[in-house]
Amino acid sequence: MPPPLETFRLPTAWRALFAVTQLSPPLLVAALGLRGFLATRALLSKPPSLAAGVVPLVAVVAMGVVPYVGTLLLSVVVLSAEGIVFNRLWHIAWDDVVEARECKILMVPHLRLRRRKGMPIWLPLYYVGARPLRDALRDQAPGGNPIRTCLTS
Repeated sequence: MPPPLETFRLPTAWRALFAVTQLSPPLLVAALGLRGFLATRALLSKPPSLAAGVVPLVAVVAMGVVPYVGTLLLSVVVLSAEGIVFNRLWHIAWDDVVEARECKILMVPHLRLRRRKGMPIWLPLYYVGARPLRDALRDQAPGGNPIRTCLTS
């Protein structure tokens, strides 16, 4: 029987960081725009319709909310007997990996996976699950796989 799927997601601290960086600018622009729109409505004898001010503000807020929600939904690593699914987009079969190397990008641990075909994948090792991603990768990778060799040494 194959081992069960193991899922890993962004840590809570990273989600908070993404929320601040992706939502703050659009919300600030929306707040300033709403303030200016309300001031304009109060000063003019024939104020613009409410929809004329609200629709652009909703669009500005959506520009921050959509990438944030997308980041949360896509930022997943799933391990199975067949291989790794990263960000719900890339399926990496265990036998497709020809080289694995641990490295840090801005002091954040990653695993660089070079494949037989295609571009290398930088797999983040900071995702959280029931156990550390590094341990799960080491245990699920077949014997002799470059990932197991890299993470064992």
